[in-house]
Amino acid sequence: VPCETTFIGELPAGSNGLAGRVYLLNRITFAVVGFSYDGQAEDAFFWVGSGETPSISGYACTYNQDINSRLPAVQDQDVVVHLPSDAEGKKIEHFAIWCRSNNINIGHIAVQQDLIPNTEKPPALTVPKNSPVFLGSLTTNSHGVQGNIFAL
Repeated sequence: VPCETTFIGELPAGSNGLAGRVYLLNRITFAVVGFSYDGQAEDAFFWVGSGETPSISGYACTYNQDINSRLPAVQDQDVVVHLPSDAEGKKIEHFAIWCRSNNINIGHIAVQQDLIPNTEKPPALTVPKNSPVFLGSLTTNSHGVQGNIFAL
């Protein structure tokens, strides 16, 4: 995860092999470091919304550049999650893994409003010269290709 991110919290461990540390990169982008999930819910998505707990009135977030892509089984991967355009500017009070078809909260954390920056631009990076910056993980679709992407 790039420098100067805001730590939001840990996803609750236990249910569906869920794990990960959630960071806010800017008003519309989250990163989940060390994300794990067993992929067993038939229609699970990264989900945000208002209120103390997730509900059907929330928003499915873009993961893997596809808003309609349900969460697959993953183990200890770093992922970047973007709010959909219809959620931008809305009050975001929780970040969750939500099963749409069964209206089940697989796990969530509260997002404190004072942690959300007032700008949509990513925070400035303060990176020592010649230090790699993690940009994201390659998605394994075929041929077993996998890995992380870094900028130098």
